[in-house]
Amino acid sequence: YVAGAAALVMAQHPDWTVDQVMEHLTRAVDDRGKPGKDTAYGYGEINLFKAVFAEDLPATPAPAPKRSFGEKFAAFFGAN
Repeated sequence: YVAGAAALVMAQHPDWTVDQVMEHLTRAVDDRGKPGKDTAYGYGEINLFKAVFAEDLPATPAPAPKRSFGEKFAAFFGAN
């Protein structure tokens, strides 16, 4: 489901980086559980309609610095 949502957002915004798409998807959620990010629901449940069609999301994420796949992998897994 998340991969499909990311693909739809990337199709609409082919100039966005992966980091920008990820940021956009975290803003296009319906919060569940405790307010904000939590251990049970993370950021919340992705609202696909909001991710693809919403105009009232917070501003487009600022361009992120380009990182290689290896740098992203290391950052994600905490490797040095």
